[in-house]
Amino acid sequence: MATMYFRPPLLLLALLLSSSSLLFRGESSGDREALLAFKEGLSDHSGSLVSWNSTNAGFCQWAGVVCSHRHPGRVSSLNLPSRGLAGSISPAIGNLTFLRTLQLSSNMLSGEIPRTVGGLSRLRHLNLSNNSIRGEIPEELCNCSSLVTMTLGKNQLQGEIPAALGSLSQLQLLYLTTNKVVGGIPEAFGNLSSLERLSLYENRLQGTIPEGLSRLARLQFIQVARNNLSGTIPPLFFNMSALQYFGVGSNKLQGGIPPDAGTNLPVLEELHLGNNSLSGKIPSSVANSTKIQLLSLARNSFYGRVAPEIGKLCPVRVELGGNMLQADDTDGWEFLRFFANCTRLQLLDLDGNKLGGVLPSYVANFRDRSSGLAWQEMESPGRSLQASETLSTSLT
Repeated sequence: MATMYFRPPLLLLALLLSSSSLLFRGESSGDREALLAFKEGLSDHSGSLVSWNSTNAGFCQWAGVVCSHRHPGRVSSLNLPSRGLAGSISPAIGNLTFLRTLQLSSNMLSGEIPRTVGGLSRLRHLNLSNNSIRGEIPEELCNCSSLVTMTLGKNQLQGEIPAALGSLSQLQLLYLTTNKVVGGIPEAFGNLSSLERLSLYENRLQGTIPEGLSRLARLQFIQVARNNLSGTIPPLFFNMSALQYFGVGSNKLQGGIPPDAGTNLPVLEELHLGNNSLSGKIPSSVANSTKIQLLSLARNSFYGRVAPEIGKLCPVRVELGGNMLQADDTDGWEFLRFFANCTRLQLLDLDGNKLGGVLPSYVANFRDRSSGLAWQEMESPGRSLQASETLSTSLT
């Protein structure tokens, strides 16, 4: 019997070859469509997305696109910082269900954060900082249960911080710096057991600092300055063994520094409490934080003598101006003896206190440094100093 051969139409053959090519690459048509929809919502004057076109099916090779090794043909990273992109983020971004990194910082994006981002359960790193994104922070982001870092700073976000974000148990970094966020710091943030860095700097937050934050054992950095926070600072903040940076300046905080502050702050490098309404004495126990490089307590209502032990810290900057600190004899100036021997000290601000008596002779140690220290008004050791006069020094 003669062998029969089937000859498919040329069009069908072309479709089969095209389909085979796509399957060979293993690329998801859904991811490709989502990327093209994302591009459609943008203005790309710099040509950063010129490789993104409908005729090029190999989207894993497109600029800024990285596909998964474990799941070939699925987009795992969209990395497009500083590309001059304008426009808004398409809701189609939520169809990239294998996405682990979304990095769109330092562009000119506007519009709102699509709520569909909350469907990205594998997302680990979200960075939309330094754009002009407005609207509220979507509560749906709490569904991104794998999030490790969330950086939304320097935008125009408004509304309150969703308390539901406190359920992100893997979150290590949360930056909402320089937005227009209102309301309070959610109490639920005390549940962020993996949190290491938190910045809510320069917003419009009110209310108190949740005590739960001071119980986060891994917290290394907290910056909530330039808000309208009130109440007292939870005492446990002054004894957090992992804390390196504590910034609560320029708020409306009251109360004092606990007498045992610094007892368990072995790695603290910067303490920013300035420009509040704090009062009381500065406890000598602060000197136990031997790694402090910046001590800022200026523009509060601290009073009494500066403990000599404070001078042993040898920071780079000391800001104590604008308080009611006192010195009227040699013992009251003893802290200055240690500061005079601190070779790395660049700024010592004592301006606007109640410092009097005779300026100690060891002040000359500041002037002997090769780098040079410039005193304002109080230049002569042994000179009688009136409480109304100012005293500050900085590197020239």
